Amino acid sequence: MNLSEIVQKKTKILEIASKHGASNVRLFGSVANRCELEQY
Repeated sequence: MNLSEIVQKKTKILEIASKHGASNVRLFGSVANRCELEQY
């Protein structure tokens, strides 16, 4: 998954996180640093 796919799904991601009690969702790793590679 790359950054543009995550941005498109942001609302759904936050909705699911909220249902599980999360309120401060953060993105980390190569995608957050915009160094993602299309390996798969």
